[in-house]
Amino acid sequence: MGGRDSGGLQEGTLDSHKMKVFPLLLAAIISVLALSGCAKSPLAGTWRLELSPLAQRMRNEGQTVEATIEFYNDGTWESNMVFGAKTSKTSGIFEYKDKLLKLTMTNKDGEVIAAKPEEIRLSNDETWFAFPVIKGLGRFVREK
Repeated sequence: MGGRDSGGLQEGTLDSHKMKVFPLLLAAIISVLALSGCAKSPLAGTWRLELSPLAQRMRNEGQTVEATIEFYNDGTWESNMVFGAKTSKTSGIFEYKDKLLKLTMTNKDGEVIAAKPEEIRLSNDETWFAFPVIKGLGRFVREK
């Protein structure tokens, strides 16, 4: 007699169906949101100083010349540099867009300590970059 058309589902089963689908839909939405927040940086990984002829001569004469920079997907970086008897460990945050790397130094609490970021242009093929202050010692290349 003039009952509701439930599209082939018996009354009461529609709510049951919604209750089964809702958690799956919610889990799918949470997964998409979580993955979109974890975008991988094209710089992520370790970059090592590839020595220039000058730096290679310094090393051959017994001086230590080493440097690495580690970029993380969360937008942070850490560097370790040894030049002669001086060791330097620094860290900070970075931005990377259109082959322009902006490095900002932070202290151990994550507070910015640099007046402005260091801007470094990557090579056209994005396989190396050089710091202006140590350019004569070499360039940084991705560690394999």
